[in-house]
Amino acid sequence: QLFWEHAFKTSTYLHNRTITPLLNFQSPYQKLCHKIPDYRFLKTFGCLCYPFLSPYNKHKMDFRSLPRILIGYSASHKGYLCFH
Repeated sequence: QLFWEHAFKTSTYLHNRTITPLLNFQSPYQKLCHKIPDYRFLKTFGCLCYPFLSPYNKHKMDFRSLPRILIGYSASHKGYLCFH
């Protein structure tokens, strides 16, 4: 129940990047932005990830990365949403 909103946003994100015969085998993203979506960026919802944390560290001896769970994609920039 905690991640339903993220799951819905992720499914919408993926749906908009899926090709469809209704748009001559192009994705809605491709029709709107006039560029092919980057499929290498996609990851499995709920998978283990290790985000780069150095910009957020307060001390230089803090961990550079810690295990997190992928819960979606950022709406404002190219990046992932991770759960700690």
